[in-house]
Amino acid sequence: LKPCCPAAARALLGFVRGLARRFDPAMGRPAMKRPAAAASASPAKKPARRDPALGKLKAVGTALSAAEGYPEQVIQMFAATLEHSLLVPAPDRHESQNAVISMIGEVLASEQTRFRDQAAAMSITIAEADSSKVLREKAVAETAAAATAAGEALEASKAALKEAIANVATAQAALTEAKATQKTGDADLTKAGDRKAQLESCFTGPYEAAKQGADASALKAVLDTGKAFGFEAQLLTSAEAALAKAPAERGGFDGLVMEQMEQEFAKQIAALAATLSEGAAGMAERASKVEAAEKSVETATSHKESSKEGVDASQKALSEASSAAKAAEKALKEFGPELAKAASALAKAESAVKVAEEVQAFYAELRDRTSAEPPEEPEPPAEAPADAEMATEAIAEALPEA
Repeated sequence: LKPCCPAAARALLGFVRGLARRFDPAMGRPAMKRPAAAASASPAKKPARRDPALGKLKAVGTALSAAEGYPEQVIQMFAATLEHSLLVPAPDRHESQNAVISMIGEVLASEQTRFRDQAAAMSITIAEADSSKVLREKAVAETAAAATAAGEALEASKAALKEAIANVATAQAALTEAKATQKTGDADLTKAGDRKAQLESCFTGPYEAAKQGADASALKAVLDTGKAFGFEAQLLTSAEAALAKAPAERGGFDGLVMEQMEQEFAKQIAALAATLSEGAAGMAERASKVEAAEKSVETATSHKESSKEGVDASQKALSEASSAAKAAEKALKEFGPELAKAASALAKAESAVKVAEEVQAFYAELRDRTSAEPPEEPEPPAEAPADAEMATEAIAEALPEA
């Protein structure tokens, strides 16, 4: 008899119910012919005695009611038919009674197997307890070391971030300085370039116009430019007189003065050109330094962001490592109570196995007995035999609840 599906359970329940209806509830067993010997004269009445089988039957019923894996109604019907099946002596049973007894035996056997399996599992758990404790202690040591390493890594990442922030500040200061140097150095060259362009413009513009006899405005522009660029005062006085004349009216001295003016223009333009040429290398160098400083700031900023991510990752790793260490410590602390619980479960399982074996013995005795008459005793007991009653109580305590 196996734990069955709903359809099979209904069929089995119908069978058991039909069997129960075949018995006379008042008599507790079906009507049957008594053996010929029973028809003879009745012996002298003896004091009423209780059949010792009743106590054993009660023990079987208690174990049957605690069976697991079977429909509750089927178990209840089995229990209800015990007195009409198992209590009936073997020679007086019908085939249907024997069928029910066989199914009850299968239920009890499966329960005995279940209790043995439970006891075996608990035995393995306890046998593995030492190795389990070693593993838990190892886990505590490993997780504690991991948590310590994670803490050290966090401190290192924080130090790296602090250094990265300082490097960014240093790089930004260097960039500011490089830009200031560039601005100062380039300002002189820019001024030189503007002055050179101004001279060149005056020479090719107002001076040439004045030389060709233009109006006084051109001459004034030449004189203003000369004064601005530090031409000799005497040269400018002479140039004013020479350029104020019409070209046809100028003499040899006037030509000499204009030649000197042109030489002065050329000299100062050349000096400014030399200044620009000499400063070009410095300008390029300053520009290069600014570019390098900008790249340094970019690199330092990127490293700072990476360091921030490193701190975040280290904090997460430390949190996870700390949680793992706490869990390992908790598991180790729970080892003692768990082992005690397993030992208690093993004791209960072994007790259940012992009780199941006793119930099996009661069942086999009832199944195989050939007479319902109790043995002759000088003083019949008022209660069921002690072993059966004690077994019934032990079953109620030892067997798991259904």
